[in-house]
This record gives sequence, structure tokens and C-alpha cells, in this order.
Amino acid sequence: MARFIKWFFGILIALTAIVVLALIAITTLIDPNDYKDQIEKIAKEKAGYSLHINGDIAWSLYPQIGFAINDLVIDDPSVSNGSASTPALATLSKATLDLALMPLFSQQIQLNGLLIDGLTLKLKKDKAGKGNWEAPKISATTSPKVLTTPAASTSTQTTQATPAKSTAIAFTANYVTIKGGQVQFTDEQTKQTLALSDLNFDAKNIEPEKAFPLALSFNFSQQKPALNVGAQLNTQLTLANQFDEISLNDFQLSADVKGDATKNQTLPVKLMMDTKVKLSTQQLDITKLSLALADLAVSGNVAIKDWGTTKSLNGSIKLSPFNVKTLLPKLGIAAPVTANTASLSQVGVSTKIAGTASDLVLNDLAIQLDQTNINGQVNLSERITFNLAGTSINVDDYLPPKPEKAETTKSSANTTTANQSTSQKAKTSAKSAPTSTAPLLPIETLRSLNLGGELTMKGITINKMPMENMIIKVGAKSGLVQLKQLSGNLFAGNFLVDATINAKGKQPVIQANKKLQGINISPLTIALTGKEVTSGDLSLNASFSTTGNSIDAIRGNAKGNALLNITKAKLDLSSLLSGIQQSVPAFSQQLESQKEKLRPEDEAQLKANVTINGDKLLITQVTGGRKYEQIQSSKGVFNIATLEMKVPVEFTVTCEPNDPECPANKNLRNTPWPIICKGQLGVTPNKQLCLPDTSKIGKVIKAKAKEKISQKLSEKLAEKLGGKDDADLSEKDRAKKQVVNEGLKLIEGWLGQ
Repeated sequence: MARFIKWFFGILIALTAIVVLALIAITTLIDPNDYKDQIEKIAKEKAGYSLHINGDIAWSLYPQIGFAINDLVIDDPSVSNGSASTPALATLSKATLDLALMPLFSQQIQLNGLLIDGLTLKLKKDKAGKGNWEAPKISATTSPKVLTTPAASTSTQTTQATPAKSTAIAFTANYVTIKGGQVQFTDEQTKQTLALSDLNFDAKNIEPEKAFPLALSFNFSQQKPALNVGAQLNTQLTLANQFDEISLNDFQLSADVKGDATKNQTLPVKLMMDTKVKLSTQQLDITKLSLALADLAVSGNVAIKDWGTTKSLNGSIKLSPFNVKTLLPKLGIAAPVTANTASLSQVGVSTKIAGTASDLVLNDLAIQLDQTNINGQVNLSERITFNLAGTSINVDDYLPPKPEKAETTKSSANTTTANQSTSQKAKTSAKSAPTSTAPLLPIETLRSLNLGGELTMKGITINKMPMENMIIKVGAKSGLVQLKQLSGNLFAGNFLVDATINAKGKQPVIQANKKLQGINISPLTIALTGKEVTSGDLSLNASFSTTGNSIDAIRGNAKGNALLNITKAKLDLSSLLSGIQQSVPAFSQQLESQKEKLRPEDEAQLKANVTINGDKLLITQVTGGRKYEQIQSSKGVFNIATLEMKVPVEFTVTCEPNDPECPANKNLRNTPWPIICKGQLGVTPNKQLCLPDTSKIGKVIKAKAKEKISQKLSEKLAEKLGGKDDADLSEKDRAKKQVVNEGLKLIEGWLGQ
């Protein structure tokens, strides 16, 4: 038995020696360069590519399988003509492969090294969309034959159809290196050229279940728009569980971006994170995420599950505060110019994310806009919903700055001339409401909206109007957009607005209701016109509807009604009395003595009914006043387009006959004096807006003159007649009385009564 075992192992050793000697003999005696022509012919016949091996081929089989090839060229099949001038599809300077032989028999792949040096690919897509990398059609005579086997029994076929159980194969490598790779892609359809150059890849000590270093660097460029990117990547890669689990630890990507988008300035980009991928469960975990793009910094953690189906997301993202005006120029975008130069200097966002790609919830959402903070929740699904609350914001700070007013001249003469010129220009080119026939609302966007939510703000300032405790509720679906509530406090009062835009039809239909209560008029008029027109508290109840999609159409088609009520108004009537003085010189001395009795501190109340008819507000009724003074009007017009108004008013000083506090003497009291409020808001000086109506005041003067003359004559006549009745008068006294009465009739005729 011992002799048999000795004999058996002797034969085995001899056979092994023979195999090794045979392999050595094959690799030593057979030169692979002798078979270049056959290799090139097979490549042409089987794959359709023209292959040229210009360098040497080297190989080895033991103790490791080794292969090396130099200077390889593949012709571009789209223009291949067999000549040396044919452009190349691919070139390769050098490639080497060293693989241990014996471990293969125990299902282990031990790669000593793989090197690909100087690989160049020139890919091109023609105008028809065909790529030059597509293999040419191979003729039937050179097509490879399909090997067939005789029909086997059903049981045999069934056995062959059953896949064998996979066996794990261990893979290790000392290094895998790609040096100086280049890829160029030209698309003749889009006239675009992309290029990848200086491609270098290096991985060392590759072994399953263990982390190994990996490095990648490349330059990328394109022509339209011009873009150049230089990138370097370093990470620790782990391949586990038969490549089902892939981990990238300490992942670092650095890049410099330059091109048209950055105005040819270099934009640095840096990405760092830890990543783990599990292919079998379609799970991706990104932790320690840090992205720096110029002044932009993003951090967070994200977990993605079932990316092929539900795309479940969970994690948190933070965009650290950054300066928008500094960042945008680096991205090739002009920075906005704002009224407040410090605006947009601190903008940031942070949120937790949970849900799926089709139903994502942003929890603990925090938005920072300079000194303003907005917090809440947003649900991004088929219907977008939100519930947000914020601090105060001044919108005026983010609007373009207003042009500076022209400087006045120092000379008084020049100042007078300038004021006259300015006054004339104000009449010809005064302020007016904006006009436009351009589409105002994005109809298709409104029709596609499906959202609802609420935003509350501690304060919002717009056009110098500080609104507090703001509540904004909106909803939109199927072309119906609703402003369900817009409410808040303004200038010691409050307001409530709701509106609807129906964009389902050809032209949008707009409806709105507005309620104002106790708004202080003085700061309101200053904010709207730049001047204090009057004071008091304003209340308004208005509703209107309109159609159209331009400023002109919306304003021109407006129909509605409004009820206006002003309380606690402070009225300065000195300008009215001065106007009456100029119009009625006979009363000048009396009026001057009454000015000191005016009591502007007394509060007045005004009520007005207004009909909205296109550009015009038709004032159908105005009533009101204060102690001793009353005003009323039955008609008037305010033009929204030009901000011009014309409202006739009757001004009456009402007093008891013997009231010592009455600010008008007996000749002026209880007489309706015609006033005309006429001019343009923001242009006509306040004291010139409402003045005596000289076209009507003559009738009042004549009436007062008749009353005065009649009173004087009656007093003289009564004095002469001694208070006697007609029956007790003598013929002479009757004649005197008749003369007086005839005189009164003549005076009445002369005064036009």
C-alpha cells in the first residue's frame, strides 16, 4: 500500500512538472506577436472593427497569467477606408494584466495589477443620430456560426434549464490604474462637443469586506455654453456581501468650475459625505453631507429606500445663511439692487424631510430672510399644503430703490421759475395709475395650481404701510384661485380682504370684498401720496368684480359699490374762508374776524356712497360735518387712472340765532356755500384741492344781498310807519310802502331772483 501511494504521488508530481514545463514552453517558444494578423482579422470578421496592433504583445501563464499590449488602434467604422489616414475611434498606449493562476482553481481571483494607459475614445453622433461606436453590420458569410446540439430528452432539457447554485468568488487586487484617459464626444445634431481629459483612476489593496483607497481625477469641458470643470475625488471604498453592499467613507470631491455661466470666473465646489448603498433592498444612506458651492453651504443626512418603487425619503437638510448678492455674480447672475443695501445678506433654510418622492413632508421648516424668520410645515404632494408663521418683514427693503428727487436751485428767482415749470409739468405729466394691456396673470399656471395653506406674519410693511398680525389663507384647484382671508392691523385700525380669481374661462373673472375699520387716515395718505391730505379714522365696506387679464382691462371692467365712513376727522377750514374772502370782498372784513373762532380741534364725520364703474368712482352721496359746520354732496367723480377728482360740496355753518360760540356772524350762518374739490392727488397742493366754487357762489352772494337789502328797507319802513297796520296808515304812508315794495321787486329782478 505504501508503495502504491508513493507511486501515485510520483506520477502526480511528474504530470504537474510536465504541465508546468508545457506552459513554460508555450509562453517561451510561442511568440503572440506572430498572430497579430490573425487577431486583427478575427476582430474584423467577428466584431466588424478594424483593429491595428502596432506595438508588441507579451504574455505569461505561470506562475501568473500575464498579458500586455502596446499601441493599439481601432478605426472609426463610420469613415473606415482601410488606409493609414483613417481617423481612430479608440487608441490605447499600453494595457497590462497580471492574474495569479493557481487561486483560480479554488474560485479566487487574485489580481496583481491592471493598468490601462493612454486610452483615447473619439465618439461621434451624426446628423441622423447614429453613433460611430455602433458595430458595423457583418455580412452573412462572415457571421459566426451558431453551435447546436442534438435534441435531448425532456428530462435532460429540464435539468439544463435549472440554473446552478451560484458560488461566491473571492476577488482581490493589488492595484487597478487608469492613466491619461481621454474621451471626446461630438453631436452633429446639437452642434455640441464634450470632452473628458486627463482621466486618472487608482485603487489599491482591493479586498472584499475591507476598505481600500480610491482616487479619481479628470477635466471636463464643453463648447456651448462654454464650461470647464477640473475635479478630484478621494474616498475609502468597501465592497461587502458579494458587492451587494457598497460603502464610500470619507468621500471628498473637489472641483473648480469655470465658463459662461460663471462669467469666466472660477467657482470652487467641494462635496464631502459618507455613503452606504445596499442593492438588494434598494437603500441609500448619506450621512455627514457637506456641500460647499462658492458661499453656499449645504449639510445634512438623507436616507432613501426602495428607489425603484416608492422612493421613500427621510432625513434633514440645512442651507446655512449666505449672502445672495455675493453669490449670484459668482454664478454669472446679476445681483438685484435693493432699496436697503443690507437686504439679502443672510438667507438660509433648514428642514426635516419625510415621505416619498410623490408625497414629501417638510417638517420643522425654518426659513431665514435677513431679520425675518418663517417656521412651519409644507407638504409636497399632488396638492401642496402649508402652515407657516413668521416674524416681521419690510418688503420695501427688497424693492428697487426709488429715484432721487431733483435738487432745487439756491436762487430765489430760479426757484420760482423752477416751481412754475414743475407745476406746469405736473399738469401735463402728473402721476397716474399704471396702465398696460400686457397679460398680467399666468393663466395656465393658475389653472394648474393645486394648493392650500395659511401664513401668519407678525408684521409686513409694504409701501411704508406697516401691517401687523397678518393672516393670509389661500387655496387653488382646477383654475379657481381663492384668497380666503387677508387680514391684519394697519394704522391703529384693521382690515379684512377676500378675493377669488376664476381662471377656468377664456378671460379670468375676479371678485373681491374689502373691509377697513378705524384706519388712521393721516399716515395712510402720506404712505399713498407722500402728503397728508386729511386726518381721521377711515372705515370702508367695498365689493367689486371685473374681468380681463391686463391692468387696463381689469380696471376698465370693474363694477362695484363702496360705503365710506370717516370719523374723528380734523378739518382746517381757513383756506375755505380765505377763498370766500377773495370771492366775496364785501364779506372780507367779517370773515377775517371769524377765523379766530374756527375750531379745527373739533372732530368731524363724513359718509360717502361710491359706485365703481370702470376707471371712475362715482360719488353718489356725501354727508357729514362737525359742530357748526356741515357738508353734503349728491354727485362727484374720482378717476382711478389719472388720480383726478371733481366733487362739488355745499358747506354750511349752522348755528342758533343767539349762539355766541358760532364761528360765523349772522350774515354767513345757515347759508350753503358752494365748494368744489378738484385736482389731482399727489400733485395739487392740499390747500388747493377744495376751494369755493366761483361759478356758483355768485348766486349765494345775490341771495344774501337781497336778504340784506330787504331787511334794511323793511326796518326803515317800519321805523317810518311806526309799526302801524295798513288800515291805520294814511294815504301818504301807504304810498311810501308801495314805493318800497316796488323797489324791492326791482332789486329782486336786478339780482336775478
